[in-house]
Amino acid sequence: MGSRHSFLLSTLALVLTSVRAFADGPDTPRPDPWNKGAHPPGVITPMPVPTWTKPPAPAMVSTSGVDVQPAKPTQIVTDETLALRVKQLEEDLAAVRAAQGTPSGDDWTKRIRIGGYIQPQLVWQTFNGPGSPNVDANGQLPAGIGANDTIAKSDGTTTNPDFFRIRRARLFARLSTDATTVMLEVDPIPRGGSITGSGTIARRVYVAGIARFSESTRLEIGVGEFKVPFGWEVLQLDSERPFIERSFMANSLFPSEHDVGAFAHLYAEKFTLMTAVLNGVMLGEKNFAIIPDLNRGKDFVARAHYDLGPADLGASGYVGSGSLVDGANLRFKQYGRWAANVEFALHHEFSHKLGQTKAFAELTYAQNLDRGTLISYALPTIPADVTQDVINKRELGGFIRVEQDATQWLTLGVRYDYYTPDTSIGDDQRHTFSGVAAVHFTKQLQLMTEYDSALDRIHPLNAGPWRTKTINTLSLVLQGRLL
Repeated sequence: MGSRHSFLLSTLALVLTSVRAFADGPDTPRPDPWNKGAHPPGVITPMPVPTWTKPPAPAMVSTSGVDVQPAKPTQIVTDETLALRVKQLEEDLAAVRAAQGTPSGDDWTKRIRIGGYIQPQLVWQTFNGPGSPNVDANGQLPAGIGANDTIAKSDGTTTNPDFFRIRRARLFARLSTDATTVMLEVDPIPRGGSITGSGTIARRVYVAGIARFSESTRLEIGVGEFKVPFGWEVLQLDSERPFIERSFMANSLFPSEHDVGAFAHLYAEKFTLMTAVLNGVMLGEKNFAIIPDLNRGKDFVARAHYDLGPADLGASGYVGSGSLVDGANLRFKQYGRWAANVEFALHHEFSHKLGQTKAFAELTYAQNLDRGTLISYALPTIPADVTQDVINKRELGGFIRVEQDATQWLTLGVRYDYYTPDTSIGDDQRHTFSGVAAVHFTKQLQLMTEYDSALDRIHPLNAGPWRTKTINTLSLVLQGRLL
């Protein structure tokens, strides 16, 4: 009997233990009999006896399937509550950034733009007799030498006008914030020659502070090297112009377009006023990199521009002083100079299939402003009596330019420009007729093909009979842009 009772009791205990384990449910995790990590490997801990857990009472459900238990009250989120939560999250995020040393605004790397472009060029030129680089000091071709032959020059070069070259290359980085602009643009092209210090690769290099009066009105004040704000053509970026070269007048008065000084630019929606105080020695002049200014006086320039919508009007003025240096006799002469300019632009899409039509025109009247980089005798001369004034030279020039988009892939353009460095000399002018076709393969790649035909009768005073120089230039540029 005793053994039977013991067997029955043991069996009953085993059944109760199984029932309790089943009551705990299949999702109850089983204890790890090895208790890994709590004891050294190989030490077995006894399995604890499971405890009885009363299962939760089932929820009462109505016959229609609707829960008859009272529902939890729904929390209503108002706009004010949501705004407070967003504000709190922003404050928490700003605190985290401050703790990590991160600015609370945009990442500073997003405020820097790095870009640039390159313009490899192939140039062919042909000349008539008077326009040939082979003519001697008297304007005559040597015996047996043709106008388009290649001959040696005394400086160790030749008169070959056909070549590949890097016409322009620009690499820039600009930091822009709500209150500051820092600009650094260089021209990374090969430089050489025997004149030490005569070259420069700096282009737009300046720093400016910005004062904002409204969303559409701001004032920028800066110092450094920048484009001279005179007229529209001088300010236009080379990468945005389908024509490879500027007009002859612009290249004569403002070679390379840059000077060093301080500027103040006011932008007020459709009206722009740009002013600057300059050294007065342009990038591209002989002594720019050696002595940026030959005299103590500074030049002043201003440009006003108004956007009428499909048309634009503008006017510019320049006043300052130039300098002449006679190194052989150690003489130095200053003279006054000035210029006035008016500009007009039209831009409208007459045909949606073709694209925009653009027309530009400028007229400039100046005195003693030619820099002598293209025409050496365009500069005034030092009088025999250095105390006397120079003989003033009045310059007159302008251009008319029309561009037509022919779909998004092609832009066609024609231009006529005129220039005379001395209006007191009869028949002293240069006429240039130009045509260009710019094929836009992508936003970053375009091919520009330009043909220029120049009729040049510019000559010194009392030069006697003067023949017309004919200069024909065919130029191809494949422009690639970083951005």
